[in-house]
Amino acid sequence: MSFVSVQDKTVKRFTLYPFKLYLDSCAMYHSAFVRGILKNVKTVGTVLQGNCNAGVSTSQEKGVYGLWSFWLNEKDIANILSIPQLEKDGYTIDCNTKKNWVVKTPSGKCLMFKTDTGLCAGIPYLDTRENHEALVLIQTVRENFGKFTERQVNRAIASRDMQARMAHPTDETFKQMVSKKILDNCSIVASDITNARSIFGPNRPGLRGKTVRQKPVRVEPEYLGIPRDFYWLHHFVTLTADVMLVMG
Repeated sequence: MSFVSVQDKTVKRFTLYPFKLYLDSCAMYHSAFVRGILKNVKTVGTVLQGNCNAGVSTSQEKGVYGLWSFWLNEKDIANILSIPQLEKDGYTIDCNTKKNWVVKTPSGKCLMFKTDTGLCAGIPYLDTRENHEALVLIQTVRENFGKFTERQVNRAIASRDMQARMAHPTDETFKQMVSKKILDNCSIVASDITNARSIFGPNRPGLRGKTVRQKPVRVEPEYLGIPRDFYWLHHFVTLTADVMLVMG
């Protein structure tokens, strides 16, 4: 799908959100219609001519946003990041209809694209208001693997799997259990649990399950006055209510 409008009308034209940068599988080049999101905008010697269902658009200005060079055409209707151009430049795109898309740069960094709703439902995009340099980095633990041998990493993964099967006891409790040989057919040792924390960080499911509930904000009741005419018009009113019992 390609978003381009080349009509020059005096009436206010329709555009998509000016702060969203959409991934486009049909566009052959990166383009933007909002000058404000680009840096170092300048006129170039080459004139770009783009063809689409709306006709032909031309541009002679280029600017930079984050990692990419964009053609600027203020008559377009959307900011577009071309998937074919990304792949040509060495990027890889992880497409999934059930979760956010991930674009991996040639240097190995991962950029996460949100999924739009409404008119452009399902189309991946970056919010340029939140990501001024187009970097939405996903935290990974791959670099932590280099500090350990392959055997130590595999045993650390096995320790987290075993910890999950036991309903996520704390690291200290789990260490005591493996040290005292309480568990049958368990080859995990205390050092594996320590390594797992160094690689993956704290055991998040265990932390969530043991976090103390925070006191909620008090709800202040509001009372509305009933107009007097309502009493005259409605002498008999039927009230209904649902009753439920929570937590016994």
